[in-house]
Amino acid sequence: MLLAWPSDQFFFRYDNSCLVRVDINKTTSYGPNTKPLRFEPWGGEFWFRYEGQWVAFKRVGKQNKEPVFVKEIKDVSIRCYGWSTSILRALMDESREEDLENLCGKTLIFEGREKRWVWSMTRSNRDSSTVLHDSQAQAALFGDIDRFLEPSTRKWYTDRGIPYRRGYLLHGPSGTGKSSLSFSIAGNFRLDL
Repeated sequence: MLLAWPSDQFFFRYDNSCLVRVDINKTTSYGPNTKPLRFEPWGGEFWFRYEGQWVAFKRVGKQNKEPVFVKEIKDVSIRCYGWSTSILRALMDESREEDLENLCGKTLIFEGREKRWVWSMTRSNRDSSTVLHDSQAQAALFGDIDRFLEPSTRKWYTDRGIPYRRGYLLHGPSGTGKSSLSFSIAGNFRLDL
């Protein structure tokens, strides 16, 4: 959230040091095969003015055992001078709102790395009408998921000491729509994969 926010700000465009990444989730007007560059704050600290106050932004990489090209664990700190933290709260709120706007209508995809889940990519939600399956079976599946996600179901599981989880086994040869159905379910119920 806070790593993407500075790259869209006016003050950051003139910083003399930055980290450049290829934004795999967007295309440019030059065509679908071109990916825009995303400029992020480099490690270290820089200062900028936000709503008239000076704010320090610091990004530091943590040590982990993964190769350098997959080190994604970052500590970000922000601080300001003054007696009130309201400016920092406003900055965080703006950053969060911008992040949520960018993720609206998207499915987040995570992959397992060692002992944690790491955000891998984002895809546009897939509408269930674009997935070709037996309509009755699909309606039954979506109905079951809808009932499972109701707050009363979570309470029922909790009251009985049962882990709150549900699994579905999708089977069939390649190209029969298992992944498409998974993306459709995730998009329909606003879930991550």
